Amino acid sequence: MFPLLAAFLLAAWLIQPWSYIDAPASPALARTSVSAVAKSAAPPEATPERLLVKELRYAEKEAARAVKAAPAPVPANPTPAPPTPAPKPAPAVQVPPDGLEALVCSYAWPCQEALSVARCESGVDSGGRLDGIFATSSRSSYGLFQINSVHARRFPEFWESWMDPAKNTAWAFQIWSEQGWRPWSCRPH
Repeated sequence: MFPLLAAFLLAAWLIQPWSYIDAPASPALARTSVSAVAKSAAPPEATPERLLVKELRYAEKEAARAVKAAPAPVPANPTPAPPTPAPKPAPAVQVPPDGLEALVCSYAWPCQEALSVARCESGVDSGGRLDGIFATSSRSSYGLFQINSVHARRFPEFWESWMDPAKNTAWAFQIWSEQGWRPWSCRPH
């Protein structure tokens, strides 16, 4: 606001720069108008009209800069930001009491072949039992049966539940029911 007011006052002064002279000091000046003296003394680009336009443009730019630089007003009662939801804890993996082998053999497929595929795909513990619940591969395969991520669109909860041995085995059984052991690199011979 202040720069704009200052610009208008300066512009008014530039239009009538010698208006403070009430009486001519000499008879020669009395015959010559003030504006004629101003025009003859100033180069064409510095006429009062042009100076006024330049000063107004400058004042507008300064006012725009002042508005941009001014901090945003802070409301009297700022509304608090909504709380961010807590991250979901990782689901607890439930291994059946009689082991993963019992889970794998509970489906209607050749039990020994399915165990062989799961052992080869995700590994066993030091006792030779299946333990590859959290197994992943560099080929984007996940879980006990190393279900490839190309199947994620088929199973809506794939990314949340691939480490659940019950769901991973169920998905493996569904894939096996449709295609046999072909999708697995560790297929039985």
